[in-house]
Amino acid sequence: MRLVDFLIHLLEAHAGTLNRLAALLGEDSLTELLEMSGESRVRDDRKLLLHQEPQYFNKTLPQKSASVYAELESAVRSFNLAPTLEFHLWTYPYYRAYIESSLDLNAALSSHGEAGIGRLADEAFLDARAWARTLPLSPDLAKQADHAAEVPWIKFRAALLKKTGQRPLGSVF
Repeated sequence: MRLVDFLIHLLEAHAGTLNRLAALLGEDSLTELLEMSGESRVRDDRKLLLHQEPQYFNKTLPQKSASVYAELESAVRSFNLAPTLEFHLWTYPYYRAYIESSLDLNAALSSHGEAGIGRLADEAFLDARAWARTLPLSPDLAKQADHAAEVPWIKFRAALLKKTGQRPLGSVF
């Protein structure tokens, strides 16, 4: 699996989160909450695993090309999000950390072992959970929103593990 494929799955999960939250809260309310929280949803001091550990890559394929960006664009269009939600999808901090880095989007990711896609999926899942919890919601609504936001990420993790031949069931640490 290439890094760009991982990012497409990541965007799909976040699009699912945005759709589920829009269904729960209403699109206008969600947009308002997203704009209120804005850039305050900054990643903590954890660094992306890929930046720390080069063993995540099996090999490097040709350098970044316009085609990987076209793949991302095409995937996002296929999600059929409302324009405001699509904007917030593109600005998702976890995605932006990858896309704004110097990482080669065509690089092949390792699929097994400690530095495999499973660990990346876990990191993305935990970051998505933290992102959802930064939305300024009342405590009773926050619990519902947390559950709604988590479902696409559980599917994301299971799909990635299944694609790499790993058991999709297990605990997220």
